[in-house]
Amino acid sequence: MSTNTTPTVPPLYSYVLEYTGDLQSNTGPALEYSTILDETYHVVSPTELPGFTEAQCMDACSLYPTCLGLAFVEFGPETTFCFLLNDLGVPVTANTASKSFIRKLTASLATTATTPTSTTSTTTQVSYVYVLEYTGALPTNTGPAQEYSTTFDEVHHVVSPSTLGAISEGQCMAECSLYPACLGLVFVEFAPGFTFCFLLDDLGVPISTFTASKSYLRELSSSMTTTAATTTTTTVTTTTATTTLPKSTYVLEYVGAHASNTGPALEYSTILDETHYIVSPTELIGFTEEQCMDECSLYPTCLGLAYVEFGPGTTFCFLLNDLGVPVTANTASRSFIRQFP
Repeated sequence: MSTNTTPTVPPLYSYVLEYTGDLQSNTGPALEYSTILDETYHVVSPTELPGFTEAQCMDACSLYPTCLGLAFVEFGPETTFCFLLNDLGVPVTANTASKSFIRKLTASLATTATTPTSTTSTTTQVSYVYVLEYTGALPTNTGPAQEYSTTFDEVHHVVSPSTLGAISEGQCMAECSLYPACLGLVFVEFAPGFTFCFLLDDLGVPISTFTASKSYLRELSSSMTTTAATTTTTTVTTTTATTTLPKSTYVLEYVGAHASNTGPALEYSTILDETHYIVSPTELIGFTEEQCMDECSLYPTCLGLAYVEFGPGTTFCFLLNDLGVPVTANTASRSFIRQFP
């Protein structure tokens, strides 16, 4: 007799232990993330998560796109705290019995695929694409030699370049796709066969360089379906997902000065601060609320949005990399935080 079985879908994220604090089992240096006790970097207040197990702490982190990692701390017997962090800082000496984990996309959900010359191939759903923004001192570069200013700043390395070793450009992209904290990368050839992959959590600004580098911005692909395509050229390696990733959802946090709003008129404080725009709102004029959400989903750095109606038929979509704090609103706005289901 046969029975129907449902395939097991692996979890979207895994958690890699980076540092261990003052635990009896730790025979190495006692380290932890520098941002653990800085409430500025808490995704939610640790007081909302008391008594969580380590597994429950990881599950909570997986719910928030802003959560880049966590620290699980035991302050005493049966007294545990879960710190969900939007910035992991740097390793510092730990006096607490902590474990510091970085969040990583499950490896089984990410593969790399190259498109060979003149063949017909079927590609699975693309999760991330890498946009070449700057080229360094390569012989093929006829323009200015530039790269991200944070390339050699270890504070902004998601993982140590020495850990990754001399991997290929495609493998470098695949590694970046595994880390929510990775916003882009720099692939550098110091000499033939001597390469470095820099995964960055901050891309800084373009600066002049003498290195043979390529600087890539990571973006979520707008292609969400399986397609068949005939290709005639060799393309660089891209990251593909072997299963459908959950679609981001948007939770309404605040409503502005709408006639239907019977509560306080509030909105994100960063709405009119252009330093926190993912793209210029002038490029998104006339978008519907749903189109605004779809645009936000294309950018890993988009943590939420504000949809504003300035007048009949005149709408603006503000994609934000920082949601600030709620402030009194004079506009007919709706402020949404981005979350995974």
